[in-house]
Amino acid sequence: MNNLVFSCLFVDGAGALLPKSWSDPLILSRSPAQWLTAFVIVLAAFVLRKPFAKLIVLLLAQLRWQGKKLGTERFNKLISTLKWILPLLGLRYALICVLDLSNNTGRALDILLQIFFIVIILLLADTALQLLFRWLELRNPDKMTETVQLFYLQILRIFLIILGIIMVLSLFGLNVSGIVTGLGIGGLAVSLAAQDTLTNLFAGMTIMSDKMFEIGDLISGPDFEGTVEFIGLRSSRLRSFEQTELIVPNARLTDNVVTNLSNMKKRRLRLQIALPATISNDQIDKLRTKLEQFLQSGKAKTEDQPYIALESLTDHGLVLLCQYYINSLDFATFAQERNAVLSFIWQFMQEEDLKFPWSNIQIFPPDGAGSDNTLNYK
Repeated sequence: MNNLVFSCLFVDGAGALLPKSWSDPLILSRSPAQWLTAFVIVLAAFVLRKPFAKLIVLLLAQLRWQGKKLGTERFNKLISTLKWILPLLGLRYALICVLDLSNNTGRALDILLQIFFIVIILLLADTALQLLFRWLELRNPDKMTETVQLFYLQILRIFLIILGIIMVLSLFGLNVSGIVTGLGIGGLAVSLAAQDTLTNLFAGMTIMSDKMFEIGDLISGPDFEGTVEFIGLRSSRLRSFEQTELIVPNARLTDNVVTNLSNMKKRRLRLQIALPATISNDQIDKLRTKLEQFLQSGKAKTEDQPYIALESLTDHGLVLLCQYYINSLDFATFAQERNAVLSFIWQFMQEEDLKFPWSNIQIFPPDGAGSDNTLNYK
């Protein structure tokens, strides 16, 4: 009754602004004023859909948990779902209340209106699930991470879509119980035909339960390395250092050894420094002392003691091993630290006049010439 009153007010207001001829029935026994009012309502619903969604998120952000406001960051992902609720409500209101097409308009339009209602209910259910996950995240943020929420939300959305399809089929008079029974009988055949898909699905659940990695983590495996961008039901997407997208089946991630580089607490810097055979023991001790002092003065090194010692002998000299850890996991910081150490060692060798006796520069002969044309320059 209230909807009818409001619709009449809208139509009467539009009729007062338009010529009287617009109040006469013209299309499907509805006046142009009614059609115009319905169009304005639907248009306004589409225009205001984003402000409406942001307003709902803003209201949810004002809720308090343990004395603190939840904030908009936790609910921003609801906007993509909430922005479709107002247009569907506006469309349903325009068709039923303003145009009054729910009565004596035929079976097809009645089914269409009910489908709109089903979609609205499913969108509200999806929003309720996301709110539930946000609440569970507040209670246990370590277990209900953003990655876990996204994964389980994908599974629940599949069930919502299946439920919506069954409800729509029931509107057309189909035997839903028979369809459900058929799905149960055919489930075995489908499972046998989709063994790989089911394997990847359970592998995805294993990734979630074992917390192998999260979205944004840098991982590496036998033949893949990149940053995790998405964890799906069947596969996960990685962004490699070359900025290519790697799509890896979840089963491959669980069947292989995966290194989560983002979980490193510190990063190892290991250098094998070739020293000429002309270097003396005093110069080696001097290099070790100065290099250790240089490392201790740096800010990037951890509290762990650096390891600096001769590692092996070669045909042309000795190999000095320098190994220590730095705090930052960032590659740019790692490269800068390595550059600083190598520059320091190179400067020491120049000050001590340490040079390699020979630099092997190979000059390959032209076609038809002799093969013994390799020249060594001092």
